[in-house]
Amino acid sequence: MDLILTKTIQDTLSKKEAQKLIDVSLQQDDENSIGVSYSLIRDVSVFLNTKPRVKGLPSTHELVQGSGVYIEPKKPKLKDPEFEAYMDKLRAEQQEREYTAMISSAVRPENENYFRSDDIKEAKSHLVTIANIGFSMAAVYVAVYMASRTMLDDIGLRVLLSLAGAFGIGIVETILYVKYTHLFVSKPKKGKKKAKKLD
Repeated sequence: MDLILTKTIQDTLSKKEAQKLIDVSLQQDDENSIGVSYSLIRDVSVFLNTKPRVKGLPSTHELVQGSGVYIEPKKPKLKDPEFEAYMDKLRAEQQEREYTAMISSAVRPENENYFRSDDIKEAKSHLVTIANIGFSMAAVYVAVYMASRTMLDDIGLRVLLSLAGAFGIGIVETILYVKYTHLFVSKPKKGKKKAKKLD
């Protein structure tokens, strides 16, 4: 165990092993304090007790007064360059992951498909519906044209009547399909709103 070196202890030491401590400049703060071995203090104390009292020399309790247990400050650990490089790499990867997560909702990666499977299915259903409307218009045109032969002799009027029937059925089917699509698309949104309200 070491004790904190004080001015009294420094002035009292006279042994050869203590010479290195005699010229040390003492600091006031605890961080820069210097330690002296307890065995050396004990030897000095024994020496003082065996000799007749000399004027100016402190007694044992005066010698250790103002001192305390000396705790050697921790030596700074040497940093391993390889470990520091590895930690820097981990920090860079973590920052990259955080940045990617932050911008993932705003920017799509270049290799990401622009069309999901649901989008492709929806596009196919639209194309099939358009084709069905076209076939319906053609069928109504032919049916009206053939039926009007029994009532009208003028070809121009029959063509106009057939076109009117074809466009009429096309408009009706288009309106019905748009309403159906609007209801089909808006239902999930309403469900999501209800779920948010429940939360």
